[in-house]
Amino acid sequence: MQSISKTLLNLRKSLEQSCDLSIQEAETEAAAILSYVLGISRTELEIKHNHSLTSKEYEKVKNILDLRLKDNPLQYILEEAYFYGLKFKVNPSVLIPRPETEILLEKAVEIFKSLNKKQLKVLEIGTGSGCLSVALASVLKKKGYEFKIFATDISREALRVAKENAINNSVQEFIYFEYADLLPKKLINQKFDLVISNPPYISESEYLELCSTVYKEPKLALVGNKSPNGLEYYYQIAKLPIEWSHTVMELDPSRADKVKEIYGELGYKTISFIKDLAKQKRFIHIFQDISREQMSNN
Repeated sequence: MQSISKTLLNLRKSLEQSCDLSIQEAETEAAAILSYVLGISRTELEIKHNHSLTSKEYEKVKNILDLRLKDNPLQYILEEAYFYGLKFKVNPSVLIPRPETEILLEKAVEIFKSLNKKQLKVLEIGTGSGCLSVALASVLKKKGYEFKIFATDISREALRVAKENAINNSVQEFIYFEYADLLPKKLINQKFDLVISNPPYISESEYLELCSTVYKEPKLALVGNKSPNGLEYYYQIAKLPIEWSHTVMELDPSRADKVKEIYGELGYKTISFIKDLAKQKRFIHIFQDISREQMSNN
């Protein structure tokens, strides 16, 4: 049978040619497949590069590759994804965590440092796999904070996955998962130090132009309630009946200024953007510098 190094090479070539991946992306996926099948780390793949696969292992690799070549995201095939160094279960009921979303998490930690508080209360709207809330809880737990995170989602299937991820990463006692479209009644008028969200921001027309792999992910998490311009959820989040100190949300760079306008028209003045690695406006940070009463008058 083939060695690990030969199998990696063949996998990379197949993925690069058939899935329109860059060499680096193909190498990453090839290593992920072999690590999963062999049950070893990617570092061990290099150490054991001359090790030969058994016929059963090779057959499993082939089956995974066949599914991947049919435009199935690898994370769904393996039912796992990594975010901020943590392992998460994923399936077609949740979005696959994106590496750039880790920037939102880093901003949240930065905000908590500036608040100089040891007791924190966080709200995540649209938790999906729970990657943001779970990773944030893991960081805050290590830093010794006392905190509560409320994570909402309109999908019961997504909440089941998120709860499992919280348990698997030993932070279930800090996160309260709530089934709701944005905000459950029990949280109305409550105060939060931070609100975070990666809401649906793709319009119906844009959705029709996405690559085929994206169609495997839940449309509800991408388009939401058929927003004609991809801004509907930003309007709704801006007007939620809660108090908060900071809000940080992911957005489409092409809509960044429009989202800023939404908050600006409500009277907020301290608004800034956080750029991703491509220097695009990928996140918006709003500091609550007005009261709800002032906001309602705008």
